[in-house]
Amino acid sequence: WSSDVCSSDLVTFEYDNVLNDQRMVIYRERDKILDGENVHDQIVKFFPDLVYNVVSQAIDPMQHYTEWDLAKANQILSDKLFGTHTEYLDQENTDKANFNDVYEMVLDAVNEQYEEKIAKLKADGFNFDAFERDVLLSVVDKKWVEHIDAMVNLRNGIGLRGYGGKDPLVEYRREAIGMFNQMIDAINSETAIFLFKVRIERKEAPKP
Repeated sequence: WSSDVCSSDLVTFEYDNVLNDQRMVIYRERDKILDGENVHDQIVKFFPDLVYNVVSQAIDPMQHYTEWDLAKANQILSDKLFGTHTEYLDQENTDKANFNDVYEMVLDAVNEQYEEKIAKLKADGFNFDAFERDVLLSVVDKKWVEHIDAMVNLRNGIGLRGYGGKDPLVEYRREAIGMFNQMIDAINSETAIFLFKVRIERKEAPKP
């Protein structure tokens, strides 16, 4: 280090390093997408967390199956996942079931419907592999821009932590990690729900 580097410059460098490390992670993943890497297996891995979160809203894991409000559960599953109203849960398939049973049932249904949709579209000549890449890249870019703005706000306000006897840089790093993880979760969730719910129709070319 040069002897004329002041302490404020070092602190700024430390703050910048946190964001630069996160930028390297994001751009490494973006490069894979831009290079045409197949992201289907990656996207399918987003579904378990998405389904778990939705099923957690639909039924209470702490309740006995006889206490579940199946009408409410089906409405939530329809609104959050399946798009159209469906009586997916009934007295028969929830009899003696627990939360994990329902979670596995819904996850199987989501995976099956997603693969069926892809197979049908590919049979019609639609390049769903490229579509998955485009959607993931779009969501990544949007969430990354939002994250940068949030990091700027965090950095601008983090100096106040010093008044509480806390090291602002340590607090910045801690919160930055949490915010980055939240961004990744949001990318996964938004990408998964969009790709699962999207309906693509091939229009016939007009006859001359």
